[in-house]
Amino acid sequence: YNFSLHGEFRERFRSFFLKVENKVMYLKGFAMFHPMVLFFYFLLVFVILLSTLNPVLLGVFFVSGVMLFSLLHTFRKTLSELFFYLFVWLLVTLAIPLFHHNGMTILFFLNDNPMTLESMFLGMAIGFLIISFAFWCKNYSLYITSDKILYLLGTIQPQLAIWYTLLLRFIPQCKRNFRDIQSTQKTVGFYATSSLFERLFGFVKIIKVAFLLSVEQTFSQIDSMKARGYGLQKRTHFSIYKFYIWDCVCLVWLIVIGILFLLNFKELDFYYEPSLKALTLTKEMSLLYGILLSIGLLPAMIEIKELVKWKFLKSKM
Repeated sequence: YNFSLHGEFRERFRSFFLKVENKVMYLKGFAMFHPMVLFFYFLLVFVILLSTLNPVLLGVFFVSGVMLFSLLHTFRKTLSELFFYLFVWLLVTLAIPLFHHNGMTILFFLNDNPMTLESMFLGMAIGFLIISFAFWCKNYSLYITSDKILYLLGTIQPQLAIWYTLLLRFIPQCKRNFRDIQSTQKTVGFYATSSLFERLFGFVKIIKVAFLLSVEQTFSQIDSMKARGYGLQKRTHFSIYKFYIWDCVCLVWLIVIGILFLLNFKELDFYYEPSLKALTLTKEMSLLYGILLSIGLLPAMIEIKELVKWKFLKSKM
């Protein structure tokens, strides 16, 4: 037996294990926090984002949401999403003034309806709100997975937890079934016909089959969970999550930020009609905006730190 080969194999295995371990640590990033902290963080972000149309807060959470999304996806994916939501923003910006005519500054008349500057800015703000909310929902779906939802709600409301997780996975499951059925039908020449009506009829039929298959899989999953004893009162639960000291610090910090936001809600509130509210940036308001910016950039900064750490460890290998 060649002991030198054994030592070389051991060193290669150790090097490979370190690469995999460090990459897994990088892929975790902000997800390393306790599910309760993650859930409360996204709940706080959604409450702040949906409670006011303050342009500073909209800009803060738009930039932080897109930044976090870009760190978790490829540049091409991020660019395609931005182009799509840019079209949505333009559509909302132009649609709001057509149906909402409140405001003191009239720009012009269209079919005897006044197009006001205030309604234009309101449309821009609502468009940014929709885009920011969409990106934060995408980030939420990556961090709050089904196992974390089952961990948080499994002991309190097990029925609500199982229905919530199945609802979240229903649309992706339906899309996967549609792609599988469509690719299978293409191989047997289902789309070989030149008739547009027949192709449209086949497309609708595939959608119907994929939807029914997804519903059947959902109810099969519910029956499987019940057969395994899910939802019983005295059933024990296995969990890999532990509440560490940094989880406690982060949770306390989030609670403090939530209380500060509620106490300063009137100062942060912003209205666009009948005239635009003056945006004052005092020292207190600038400090509050900076604190809220730190909340929005918290997961992105953690992901950047993990990325730098991974690059540094990779250069030492």
